[in-house]
Amino acid sequence: LLAQAQQTPPPKQQRDLKLETEIKKTPEPKPPAAAPAIPRSYALVVGIAHYKNLPESAQLSFPERDAESIYSILISPEGGNFRAENVHRLIGAKATRENLRKELEEWLPSVTKDDDRVLIYFAGHGFVHRGRAFLAPYDISPDNISATGYPMDDLGQVFGSKIKGKWKVMLTDSCHSGSITPADDAPQA
Repeated sequence: LLAQAQQTPPPKQQRDLKLETEIKKTPEPKPPAAAPAIPRSYALVVGIAHYKNLPESAQLSFPERDAESIYSILISPEGGNFRAENVHRLIGAKATRENLRKELEEWLPSVTKDDDRVLIYFAGHGFVHRGRAFLAPYDISPDNISATGYPMDDLGQVFGSKIKGKWKVMLTDSCHSGSITPADDAPQA
């Protein structure tokens, strides 16, 4: 009997398994992550090394070069990624008080919106005259700083309330020489 059991295969068993084919849905591909949005960007870049009404001893060496470098960085994709047409430059003799006023008080307020980023860069002389601070435009007169300089109070008011923007940056690289004005009009740091 044992020999017979070894020769006959066991009867096939019926299993209660059912083969079901499922249609697997392929998950919908996720949309690619959106690149971060770069806000609209505006800048005014000012650099003055040589002044119309200041003596040779008061002329500067690097502000114009520094301003051009800032401009290049702002418009580069690796730097600020600003559109070149949105970055205005006042370099050297173009940086008059009137041009500075127009850019700050007319152009920037007319183009900026609440979600923009705005940068103002100034490299050149600065003065404190009778307790008030001034940026020195190309055509500043050491004999009349109040009328020919650009008051920092005005800049602060314009930048704070007239120029719109979510991100605002002001960089000033200003210095002075004590030998350029009369004693009663002497600049201070």
